[in-house]
Amino acid sequence: MKNTRFEYLIKTLSRTKRKDYENYIVNAIWNRLNDSSIKPASQWFVKNQNGWHLIDLYFPQINLGVECDEGHHKSNQANDEQRELKLIEVLSAASKHPYQALHIDATLPFEDIELKINDCVRKIKMLVKERREANDFIEWSDVDTVTYFKDKQIIRSSDDILFPTIVSAVNSLMQSTKKGYQLGYFTPRGLDSKYKFWFPQLEVEGKAQARGWHNILSEDGKTITEYNDDIKANMVNWEGTSRKEFLDYIRVTFAKVRDPITNKRAYKFVGLFELKAIDDGDVRTYSKISDTFNASRYKLST
Repeated sequence: MKNTRFEYLIKTLSRTKRKDYENYIVNAIWNRLNDSSIKPASQWFVKNQNGWHLIDLYFPQINLGVECDEGHHKSNQANDEQRELKLIEVLSAASKHPYQALHIDATLPFEDIELKINDCVRKIKMLVKERREANDFIEWSDVDTVTYFKDKQIIRSSDDILFPTIVSAVNSLMQSTKKGYQLGYFTPRGLDSKYKFWFPQLEVEGKAQARGWHNILSEDGKTITEYNDDIKANMVNWEGTSRKEFLDYIRVTFAKVRDPITNKRAYKFVGLFELKAIDDGDVRTYSKISDTFNASRYKLST
Protein backbone atom coordinates (compact mmCIF):
# COMPACT_ATOMS: atom_id res chain seq x y z
CA MET A 1 0.00 0.00 0.00
CA LYS A 2 1.18 3.52 -0.79
CA ASN A 3 2.90 5.09 2.22
CA THR A 4 0.88 8.28 2.50
CA ARG A 5 2.34 9.11 5.92
CA PHE A 6 5.84 9.31 4.45
CA GLU A 7 4.67 11.66 1.70
CA TYR A 8 2.80 13.75 4.26
CA LEU A 9 5.86 14.08 6.52
CA ILE A 10 8.07 15.17 3.62
CA LYS A 11 5.62 17.95 2.79
CA THR A 12 4.81 19.16 6.29
CA LEU A 13 8.41 19.17 7.57
CA SER A 14 9.61 21.21 4.59
CA ARG A 15 7.00 23.97 4.81
CA THR A 16 9.28 26.11 7.00
CA LYS A 17 12.35 25.87 4.75
CA ARG A 18 12.55 29.66 4.34
CA LYS A 19 12.48 30.20 8.11
CA ASP A 20 15.78 28.81 9.34
CA TYR A 21 15.24 28.99 13.11
CA GLU A 22 11.70 27.71 12.92
CA ASN A 23 12.73 24.93 10.56
CA TYR A 24 15.40 23.72 12.98
CA ILE A 25 13.05 23.76 15.98
CA VAL A 26 10.14 22.06 14.18
CA ASN A 27 12.31 19.25 12.81
CA ALA A 28 14.17 18.82 16.11
CA ILE A 29 10.90 18.37 18.01
CA TRP A 30 9.57 15.83 15.51
CA ASN A 31 12.78 13.77 15.47
CA ARG A 32 13.19 13.76 19.24
CA LEU A 33 9.61 12.60 19.77
CA ASN A 34 10.59 9.42 17.91
CA ASP A 35 6.97 8.26 17.73
CA SER A 36 5.53 7.70 14.26
CA SER A 37 1.99 7.42 15.65
CA ILE A 38 1.99 11.16 16.49
CA LYS A 39 0.91 13.40 13.60
CA PRO A 40 2.70 16.75 13.18
CA ALA A 41 1.41 19.65 11.10
CA SER A 42 3.59 22.66 10.41
CA GLN A 43 2.20 26.07 9.44
CA TRP A 44 -1.26 24.90 10.52
CA PHE A 45 -4.00 27.17 9.19
CA VAL A 46 -6.73 28.24 11.66
CA LYS A 47 -9.62 30.38 10.40
CA ASN A 48 -11.92 32.53 12.48
CA GLN A 49 -14.51 35.22 11.75
CA ASN A 50 -11.88 37.97 11.85
CA GLY A 51 -9.30 36.32 9.60
CA TRP A 52 -6.80 33.50 9.94
CA HIS A 53 -3.72 32.44 11.90
CA LEU A 54 -0.87 29.98 11.41
CA ILE A 55 0.49 27.73 14.16
CA ASP A 56 4.17 26.94 13.64
CA LEU A 57 3.77 23.28 14.68
CA TYR A 58 0.44 21.67 15.60
CA PHE A 59 -0.42 18.21 16.93
CA PRO A 60 -4.13 17.64 16.14
CA GLN A 61 -4.45 14.39 18.14
CA ILE A 62 -3.77 16.24 21.40
CA ASN A 63 -4.83 19.77 20.34
CA LEU A 64 -1.44 21.27 21.17
CA GLY A 65 0.61 23.85 19.30
CA VAL A 66 4.25 24.92 19.43
CA GLU A 67 5.19 28.49 18.58
CA CYS A 68 8.73 29.56 17.64
CA ASP A 69 9.12 33.11 18.93
CA GLU A 70 11.64 34.96 16.80
CA GLY A 71 12.83 38.53 17.26
CA HIS A 72 9.82 40.28 15.72
CA HIS A 73 7.48 38.63 18.26
CA LYS A 74 9.01 40.62 21.11
CA SER A 75 8.00 43.92 19.52
CA ASN A 76 4.50 42.62 18.80
CA GLN A 77 3.72 40.95 22.11
CA ALA A 78 0.26 42.47 22.67
CA ASN A 79 -1.01 41.32 19.25
CA ASP A 80 0.52 37.87 19.76
CA GLU A 81 -1.28 37.50 23.07
CA GLN A 82 -4.62 38.42 21.46
CA ARG A 83 -3.90 36.02 18.62
CA GLU A 84 -3.26 33.19 21.05
CA LEU A 85 -6.44 33.92 23.01
CA LYS A 86 -8.39 33.64 19.75
CA LEU A 87 -6.63 30.36 18.87
CA ILE A 88 -7.52 28.97 22.29
CA GLU A 89 -11.15 29.98 21.79
CA VAL A 90 -11.47 28.52 18.28
CA LEU A 91 -9.51 25.29 18.75
CA SER A 92 -10.99 24.54 22.19
CA ALA A 93 -14.53 24.90 20.81
CA ALA A 94 -13.78 22.39 18.05
CA SER A 95 -12.34 19.72 20.40
CA LYS A 96 -13.29 18.08 23.66
CA HIS A 97 -9.82 18.97 24.94
CA PRO A 98 -8.79 22.62 25.41
CA TYR A 99 -6.07 23.96 23.15
CA GLN A 100 -2.62 24.27 24.70
CA ALA A 101 0.33 26.28 23.39
CA LEU A 102 4.04 25.85 24.10
CA HIS A 103 6.58 28.55 23.23
CA ILE A 104 10.26 28.37 22.32
CA ASP A 105 12.23 31.62 22.21
CA ALA A 106 14.41 31.34 19.09
CA THR A 107 16.56 34.32 20.16
CA LEU A 108 18.06 32.43 23.13
CA PRO A 109 21.58 30.98 23.07
CA PHE A 110 21.85 27.58 21.38
CA GLU A 111 22.21 25.64 24.65
CA ASP A 112 19.05 27.25 26.06
CA ILE A 113 17.09 26.54 22.87
CA GLU A 114 18.12 22.89 23.12
CA LEU A 115 16.82 22.75 26.69
CA LYS A 116 13.53 24.35 25.61
CA ILE A 117 13.14 21.85 22.76
CA ASN A 118 13.75 18.92 25.11
CA ASP A 119 11.26 20.31 27.63
CA CYS A 120 8.68 20.72 24.87
CA VAL A 121 9.23 17.12 23.71
CA ARG A 122 8.88 15.89 27.29
CA LYS A 123 5.53 17.68 27.72
CA ILE A 124 4.19 16.34 24.42
CA LYS A 125 5.21 12.78 25.30
CA MET A 126 3.64 13.09 28.72
CA LEU A 127 0.34 14.34 27.29
CA VAL A 128 0.27 11.57 24.67
CA LYS A 129 0.97 9.00 27.41
CA GLU A 130 -1.90 10.35 29.52
CA ARG A 131 -4.30 10.19 26.58
CA ARG A 132 -3.20 6.67 25.69
CA GLU A 133 -3.74 5.49 29.26
CA ALA A 134 -7.21 7.02 29.17
CA ASN A 135 -7.89 5.24 25.85
CA ASP A 136 -8.34 8.70 24.34
CA PHE A 137 -5.59 8.79 21.71
CA ILE A 138 -6.11 7.82 18.07
CA GLU A 139 -2.91 6.44 16.55
CA TRP A 140 -1.78 8.00 13.29
CA SER A 141 -1.41 5.38 10.58
CA ASP A 142 -2.01 4.70 6.91
CA VAL A 143 -5.63 3.64 7.04
CA ASP A 144 -7.22 1.21 4.60
CA THR A 145 -10.79 2.22 5.40
CA VAL A 146 -12.46 -1.01 4.30
CA THR A 147 -10.20 -3.02 6.62
CA TYR A 148 -10.45 -0.43 9.41
CA PHE A 149 -14.26 -0.58 9.53
CA LYS A 150 -14.55 -4.32 8.91
CA ASP A 151 -14.99 -5.21 12.59
CA LYS A 152 -16.46 -1.89 13.73
CA GLN A 153 -18.74 0.48 11.89
CA ILE A 154 -18.32 3.46 14.23
CA ILE A 155 -16.86 6.76 13.07
CA ARG A 156 -16.31 9.95 15.07
CA SER A 157 -15.74 13.50 13.87
CA SER A 158 -12.44 13.51 15.74
CA ASP A 159 -11.14 10.54 13.71
CA ASP A 160 -8.30 11.48 11.37
CA ILE A 161 -9.78 9.55 8.45
CA LEU A 162 -10.33 10.88 4.94
CA PHE A 163 -12.29 9.17 2.16
CA PRO A 164 -11.16 9.94 -1.40
CA THR A 165 -14.61 9.26 -2.90
CA ILE A 166 -18.26 9.02 -1.89
CA VAL A 167 -18.39 5.32 -2.66
CA SER A 168 -15.34 4.60 -0.47
CA ALA A 169 -17.09 6.21 2.53
CA VAL A 170 -20.35 4.33 1.98
CA ASN A 171 -18.74 0.96 1.26
CA SER A 172 -16.45 1.24 4.29
CA LEU A 173 -19.17 2.08 6.82
CA MET A 174 -22.02 0.05 5.33
CA GLN A 175 -19.75 -2.90 4.41
CA SER A 176 -21.12 -2.82 0.87
CA THR A 177 -19.54 -3.27 -2.55
CA LYS A 178 -21.17 -0.61 -4.71
CA LYS A 179 -19.10 0.63 -7.66
CA GLY A 180 -20.27 4.23 -7.57
CA TYR A 181 -22.89 6.81 -6.61
CA GLN A 182 -24.26 9.66 -8.72
CA LEU A 183 -25.73 11.66 -5.83
CA GLY A 184 -24.34 13.48 -2.83
CA TYR A 185 -27.48 13.08 -0.68
CA PHE A 186 -29.13 9.67 -0.45
CA THR A 187 -30.01 6.72 1.77
CA PRO A 188 -27.68 3.78 1.05
CA ARG A 189 -29.31 0.42 0.60
CA GLY A 190 -29.69 -1.34 3.94
CA LEU A 191 -29.75 1.83 6.07
CA ASP A 192 -32.70 3.00 8.18
CA SER A 193 -34.77 5.30 5.94
CA LYS A 194 -34.70 8.23 8.40
CA TYR A 195 -30.98 8.66 7.65
CA LYS A 196 -29.26 10.03 4.56
CA PHE A 197 -25.57 10.19 3.78
CA TRP A 198 -24.68 13.77 2.79
CA PHE A 199 -21.48 14.86 1.02
CA PRO A 200 -21.45 18.68 0.87
CA GLN A 201 -18.50 20.41 -0.76
CA LEU A 202 -17.49 23.28 1.50
CA GLU A 203 -17.20 26.65 -0.23
CA VAL A 204 -13.66 27.88 -0.90
CA GLU A 205 -12.93 31.61 -0.44
CA GLY A 206 -16.65 32.31 -0.65
CA LYS A 207 -17.10 30.41 -3.91
CA ALA A 208 -19.44 27.50 -4.50
CA GLN A 209 -17.74 24.24 -5.48
CA ALA A 210 -20.61 22.25 -7.00
CA ARG A 211 -23.71 23.37 -8.95
CA GLY A 212 -23.92 26.71 -7.19
CA TRP A 213 -24.17 25.27 -3.68
CA HIS A 214 -22.48 27.13 -0.83
CA ASN A 215 -21.92 24.96 2.23
CA ILE A 216 -20.33 26.69 5.21
CA LEU A 217 -19.20 24.78 8.29
CA SER A 218 -19.03 26.98 11.39
CA GLU A 219 -15.76 27.44 13.26
CA ASP A 220 -16.92 25.19 16.11
CA GLY A 221 -18.17 22.53 13.69
CA LYS A 222 -21.71 22.63 15.12
CA THR A 223 -23.59 24.30 12.27
CA ILE A 224 -23.70 24.04 8.48
CA THR A 225 -25.27 26.87 6.44
CA GLU A 226 -26.39 26.05 2.90
CA TYR A 227 -27.67 28.16 0.02
CA ASN A 228 -27.53 28.22 -3.78
CA ASP A 229 -26.45 31.06 -6.10
CA ASP A 230 -29.37 30.40 -8.46
CA ILE A 231 -31.26 27.24 -7.62
CA LYS A 232 -33.64 27.48 -10.61
CA ALA A 233 -30.75 27.59 -13.06
CA ASN A 234 -28.50 25.11 -11.26
CA MET A 235 -31.03 22.45 -10.27
CA VAL A 236 -33.33 20.92 -12.89
CA ASN A 237 -35.75 19.66 -10.22
CA TRP A 238 -35.23 22.63 -7.93
CA GLU A 239 -38.87 22.74 -6.77
CA GLY A 240 -38.41 19.59 -4.72
CA THR A 241 -35.21 20.53 -2.97
CA SER A 242 -36.84 23.00 -0.58
CA ARG A 243 -39.64 20.72 0.58
CA LYS A 244 -39.39 19.79 4.23
CA GLU A 245 -39.95 16.12 3.38
CA PHE A 246 -36.87 16.30 1.13
CA LEU A 247 -34.73 17.98 3.77
CA ASP A 248 -36.02 16.55 7.03
CA TYR A 249 -33.68 13.59 7.57
CA ILE A 250 -30.81 12.91 9.93
CA ARG A 251 -27.76 13.62 7.79
CA VAL A 252 -24.64 11.46 8.16
CA THR A 253 -22.37 14.22 6.94
CA PHE A 254 -19.03 13.97 5.15
CA ALA A 255 -17.73 17.41 4.18
CA LYS A 256 -15.31 17.67 1.27
CA VAL A 257 -12.26 19.40 2.68
CA ARG A 258 -8.77 20.32 1.49
CA ASP A 259 -5.81 18.95 3.40
CA PRO A 260 -3.72 22.08 4.09
CA ILE A 261 -0.49 20.06 3.91
CA THR A 262 -0.97 17.93 0.80
CA ASN A 263 -3.59 20.17 -0.89
CA LYS A 264 -5.61 17.06 -1.74
CA ARG A 265 -9.38 17.21 -1.31
CA ALA A 266 -11.30 14.37 0.32
CA TYR A 267 -14.38 13.66 2.43
CA LYS A 268 -14.19 13.82 6.22
CA PHE A 269 -16.95 12.80 8.62
CA VAL A 270 -18.05 15.91 10.55
CA GLY A 271 -21.05 14.53 12.47
CA LEU A 272 -24.80 13.93 12.32
CA PHE A 273 -26.80 17.01 11.37
CA GLU A 274 -30.50 17.82 11.10
CA LEU A 275 -32.43 20.72 9.63
CA LYS A 276 -32.91 23.61 12.06
CA ALA A 277 -34.33 26.41 9.91
CA ILE A 278 -35.07 27.66 6.39
CA ASP A 279 -35.39 31.40 5.90
CA ASP A 280 -37.36 33.27 3.22
CA GLY A 281 -34.32 33.28 0.93
CA ASP A 282 -34.05 29.47 1.09
CA VAL A 283 -30.95 29.61 3.27
CA ARG A 284 -30.89 26.37 5.26
CA THR A 285 -29.29 25.91 8.65
CA TYR A 286 -28.36 22.45 9.94
CA SER A 287 -27.34 21.75 13.53
CA LYS A 288 -25.10 18.98 14.78
CA ILE A 289 -26.82 16.41 16.97
CA SER A 290 -23.96 13.93 17.37
CA ASP A 291 -20.23 13.58 16.73
CA THR A 292 -20.58 9.81 16.30
CA PHE A 293 -22.24 7.49 13.80
CA ASN A 294 -22.56 3.78 14.45
CA ALA A 295 -23.68 2.27 11.15
CA SER A 296 -24.32 -1.15 12.69
CA ARG A 297 -27.10 0.31 14.86
CA TYR A 298 -29.04 1.63 11.89
CA LYS A 299 -28.56 -1.13 9.35
CA LEU A 300 -31.69 -2.99 8.37
CA SER A 301 -31.72 -6.69 9.15
CA THR A 302 -31.27 -8.89 6.10
